[in-house]
Amino acid sequence: MRIPRSMVVLLVGAVGLLVAGVIVAIVSSDRPATTFPAGSPEATVATYLRLLQNGQVDEAYTMTAFTQPTITREDYHQRFEYWTQQPHRVTLLRTSTTGDQATVTVETSTFRPGLFEADDSTVQQTFTLVRRQGNWLITGPDYLNG
Repeated sequence: MRIPRSMVVLLVGAVGLLVAGVIVAIVSSDRPATTFPAGSPEATVATYLRLLQNGQVDEAYTMTAFTQPTITREDYHQRFEYWTQQPHRVTLLRTSTTGDQATVTVETSTFRPGLFEADDSTVQQTFTLVRRQGNWLITGPDYLNG
């Protein structure tokens, strides 16, 4: 039985794309994480997002100080356990600090490789923080408040 040439070309192309996607994922995952000054709002947001990416949802939850209505730990788990299912690349866009309040705006990119199509998305998000007892705690974006 002979396989049509077009089928062979399609199969080789699909395998080539899959291999290229794996190589890109490996190369981009080897980049060292950017570091920020300890105790800064930027370091707090970076640590928070890194904890979510690593599946350490309880540890990320302890870095928050939500206003009313408060999101419960169970609700928080339901919202963020999926974060480990795909890689995220986070880029700091801007920071503003006034006294004991700060905002940190980041751009989060996700990439989900597929056999024939890849899903690529980028969103901007602004985190609000408050400093309590010398530590920055995350109070928003608003959707985190319940």
